[in-house]
Amino acid sequence: MPKLLQEVTHNFSRLIGFYHFLMLSNISPTVSSLYLPQQVFLKLYQVGQLLYPIMQAWLRLKLMMKTLDFIQSLVNRKLVKVTNTGAGFFVELDEAK
Repeated sequence: MPKLLQEVTHNFSRLIGFYHFLMLSNISPTVSSLYLPQQVFLKLYQVGQLLYPIMQAWLRLKLMMKTLDFIQSLVNRKLVKVTNTGAGFFVELDEAK
């Protein structure tokens, strides 16, 4: 994964964590009043509500990109053996070229 993409992903993860903290703070007024004045809390909460769907979409995109990278890594490999383990299947592939 490119360095810039890793950095953006890391920052989005931090934003999601902060937004979850704000949601928990909203549940407990004591926590909210300890850390943030009410007006600041409300503004941050509103910004979080706007950013949250974007962050969720970004994380879905990131997961899809990892899945596509995994599929791409399988393209040039040959199936060696499939074993039924009882709990699922174990697939052995030859070494990547």
